[in-house]
Amino acid sequence: DNIEGLSADIQQDTAEKEAKINEIGERKKKQEELAKTLAETEARLAKEQAEYDAKSADLDKAISSLESAIDAMVATGGTHPSATLLALKANIQHSLEMAQVMNLIQTPKQKSVVAFLQQSKVDPDDPDYKYHSQGIVDVLGDLLKDFNNEKAEVDAEWTKTKAAEEQLIADTTSDMTTNEAAINQLETDVENLIVKIAADRNSLVDAESMLKDDEQYMKD
Repeated sequence: DNIEGLSADIQQDTAEKEAKINEIGERKKKQEELAKTLAETEARLAKEQAEYDAKSADLDKAISSLESAIDAMVATGGTHPSATLLALKANIQHSLEMAQVMNLIQTPKQKSVVAFLQQSKVDPDDPDYKYHSQGIVDVLGDLLKDFNNEKAEVDAEWTKTKAAEEQLIADTTSDMTTNEAAINQLETDVENLIVKIAADRNSLVDAESMLKDDEQYMKD
């Protein structure tokens, strides 16, 4: 009975050991896949962060430029010293270029702003100039609203994207920790099974030897 029990234990433990070794292999492969996912997600998040930062900075600059241009035109009633006018046009030009890239300005409005920017000599006391200046203020005001809306959308989208990526990183990291702990436990189990199988084999050899001795004694 002892020999049969030991043989059964050895067979069962050997099968269990092989199963655990196979699971270790599968989990190590999974760990590599998780590590790859983590690295890719972190790299993607860094790239998305850089893209958001650049776009956000451009929008902030465009909004600031527009606000300065509108404030300057409203405060002076469309009259500016030449140096101020050059700075004002530079601000408007930058905002206009941003608006074109983002398709935030319609062609007619774009043409009216461009015409204003291309004026080399102006007479601030000219009623026609003042009329067009107010039209430019209105266009810039509409454009400012569009830029603020775009900034709000970009910020909201980034908030969602960042949260999703950070959640994926957290989940993947947690999965890696859990999987690593399982691998360590399996390796410990395999080591214990190897020791137990070896001990059982020694016991089996001893039991079989004793059986042979008993059988020989009975014959004698």
